[in-house]
Amino acid sequence: MNEKFNKLITYEASSYDKLEATKLVVFVIDTIEKLDIHLSLESIAVAAIKLFPEKFCLEGHPEQLHSGRVYNALNKSRDANKLVVGKMSTGYQITEMGKETITILQDTLKVAFSLPKAGPPINLKAYEEDAYISHNNRGLILYAMSVLKDINMQPTLDNITLSSFTMFPEKFCLVGYPEYADSNKVADTLSKLVMQKKIKHEKTNPFYFLSPVGEVLAERVKDELSQPITPSTIKSPYKSITIKESHIKRIAQTKAYQKYLSNNFNDITTDEICIVLLGTTETPPDVFKENLKSLKFIAEEIKDSKALDFLNKVEHKFRDFLMSGNTGSGLEEFKKKLINVV
Repeated sequence: MNEKFNKLITYEASSYDKLEATKLVVFVIDTIEKLDIHLSLESIAVAAIKLFPEKFCLEGHPEQLHSGRVYNALNKSRDANKLVVGKMSTGYQITEMGKETITILQDTLKVAFSLPKAGPPINLKAYEEDAYISHNNRGLILYAMSVLKDINMQPTLDNITLSSFTMFPEKFCLVGYPEYADSNKVADTLSKLVMQKKIKHEKTNPFYFLSPVGEVLAERVKDELSQPITPSTIKSPYKSITIKESHIKRIAQTKAYQKYLSNNFNDITTDEICIVLLGTTETPPDVFKENLKSLKFIAEEIKDSKALDFLNKVEHKFRDFLMSGNTGSGLEEFKKKLINVV
């Protein structure tokens, strides 16, 4: 982290706890500019948690940043209160009203004599980066939510952020500041999961809950993360061939593939094939079709003849379903016929 951040002063919570976050974030921008710190969304967020930890932290954890809260305050400060104008790409300018706000805050804020105590430690282990780097954020968050359920922690945005960051720090840290979580990234991912009906959430309720589909996917991620990772399996998350190999390795660990190897292919169930194709019985056929196409391409590219033969057989067994383009009741009808399709 930039050493200039060490010059930031932490203020007493009692002197700002009743003040609007929109006003405080303008003060943050002014402070950053005076210290000649490069202005970015991330640097504004980090400065905010250092200056006003109780206002911009995850609930119960004043040491941990709530970046989404900072970004929301910044947008409101610009769009509604007109305390700043401009945007990050061109730079922010503090308005006359904003400057008046800063003057008032300088007379109001009091320097804290001690830093707030850190929140209680969350009893979760951090996974090795190689174990999760090829997983997408959605799957990891679903798994993090299932862990929260297991340890009886409320599934709020703050707790989901904390658990996701604790277990998968490289995926959910703030860009350039790995010691802080990026709650904005977590919130965006949760919104997508709600749209995909993998999570249930009501705007008037602070809690997020796994849907039946989300529970299945969370369990799958848990199983995949429990598999031992060796250097020969994943050498670097930035080499495309490594990630491709991990996709085929995932297939090799499925029950469907094991039945294929033991010459019991006809015993494979619909749910087991859905797992191979990265979906559930509620996934649209077009998605299955694209996933199968991608997996076959990978198998061909890395010259895994066994995996390719398996996927070709899966394609044959799924032929009617993939061509039908039906969901809902059409899928149920297909499930009844699947055992007889060879």
